[in-house]
Amino acid sequence: MKIYTRVLFIPLLILLFSVVFSNQSNAQSTLLTESFENAGNAPVGWATEVVSGGNTISFQMGTAHPAGFSAYNGSYQVMFNSYSGNSGVNRLKRTSAFSTIGYTNVTVDFAWLESYGFATSPDKVEVQWSTDGTNWNTAGTFYRYNAVQGWKIKSQLLPAGAQGQNTLYIAFLFTSNYGNDCYLDYAHIIATNNPPPGM
Repeated sequence: MKIYTRVLFIPLLILLFSVVFSNQSNAQSTLLTESFENAGNAPVGWATEVVSGGNTISFQMGTAHPAGFSAYNGSYQVMFNSYSGNSGVNRLKRTSAFSTIGYTNVTVDFAWLESYGFATSPDKVEVQWSTDGTNWNTAGTFYRYNAVQGWKIKSQLLPAGAQGQNTLYIAFLFTSNYGNDCYLDYAHIIATNNPPPGM
């Protein structure tokens, strides 16, 4: 009976260790965190780009349209003036790349202020990615209007083409449809760390 119990115990112990180490080796990692705190300027590693219209991206402590909201995290937030920037399109982009080699499930999370004014104006932001910092791909779109106003956490999984890249850039492409302003804060990129075979 003792021998039989010991024979069963050893495989169970091996199984337990393999599950524990498997979970540890496939842990979630943070590749980038940005709260846009740079005294009202674009943080290091970020730049704005005018696609059409004028440059209406700025970094503000409070909100104008709608009024009364502070930054989701820290003191500053990204403001895209869609209220008076009629039909403008601006990109806030990373100028510094990061690697996704060895990672899967690369995901962009961010805080997005939704507001109920101008329901027929589909002001929006698109989460974009690029392997060269010039040619951009859209992964997902998020609209500003919501009948329930306030900060919401958004999450966008990047496609397989963004995985296993030595250089990856992300961007937020804002489009004005002459509604309320768009506000974004506290962006971070997370991914699942997948070790090489045999680890």
